[in-house]
Amino acid sequence: MIKYLPGLAVISAAILWSLDGYIRQNLSTLPSFFIISLEHIIGAIIFFPILIKGWGEIVKIQQRGWISVLWISICGGILGTFFYTKALSYVGYINLSVVVLLQKFQPIFAISLASIILKEHITKRFLILALSAIVGGYFITHPRYRQYQVSVKDAEHPIMKGVDEEFMVEDEQYLLDYDPRVHVLANALWQGDTMPVAWTKDHGEGRVFYQALGHDPKACEHPAFKQMLIQGTLWAAGAA
Repeated sequence: MIKYLPGLAVISAAILWSLDGYIRQNLSTLPSFFIISLEHIIGAIIFFPILIKGWGEIVKIQQRGWISVLWISICGGILGTFFYTKALSYVGYINLSVVVLLQKFQPIFAISLASIILKEHITKRFLILALSAIVGGYFITHPRYRQYQVSVKDAEHPIMKGVDEEFMVEDEQYLLDYDPRVHVLANALWQGDTMPVAWTKDHGEGRVFYQALGHDPKACEHPAFKQMLIQGTLWAAGAA
């Protein structure tokens, strides 16, 4: 059983890492520094017995080794996690796709930099897997430009007045991880899942309006896009 523990630990870590964005989304009211401090304290408590057990090996680490450990811990661990959490706060913990996508590419960046700085050897297998991850990440985040149907969810909202309850667009559809507290005005289907196309949210005394349409001049000429843009701007400004 012991021989399987390292593999199970990696699998468990990968599963937790995949849920990282959703966990942080539920911690959106907490300061970024507090979140990363809490997770590093928990990690230190969990691994403390392992450090005690391997203390004999730890004291043998030379100065160069400690510099590497501190460099990775501070830059790759503390600062990297802090900037990632801070970046999520800039998008309101709503549109997680780009920030989380960059974070999931972190192993590719790390191994690439190890090759450049530490002169580590990169295998052909890594290059193939890295390319597959990048291509896969692109298709997961952005489906191909296509024609799809938009359905209005709240026809009574001032932004949606006069907009057809269902209309077709030819545009790039965004796949969003969004805050369930937003008020969805319109949505569209992607592989059986409902994705928001337009939503509103109060922010303090201000108003926020978002729509995912309008990725090229042709898409911006769509009557529904123009109507939602005008009425959404007026609503956000408090004029509607």
